[in-house]
Amino acid sequence: MKVVVSWLRELCPVDLSVEELAELLTRRGAEVESIERPWERLSGVVVARDVEVRDHPNSERLCLARG
Repeated sequence: MKVVVSWLRELCPVDLSVEELAELLTRRGAEVESIERPWERLSGVVVARDVEVRDHPNSERLCLARG
């Protein structure tokens, strides 16, 4: 079963690193087979947040977004 670390931290807040948490879980009987970091394979990704969205003055179907 795959479990997201942020979910674990919500249920059981700890200040351990991911590796330390995996070791602790394994010692307690919930074997951690691997730690996956899918974002390490990504490159060239740009993340943005819209600050303002408003209707386009010359179109009913478009809108203008400001980041």
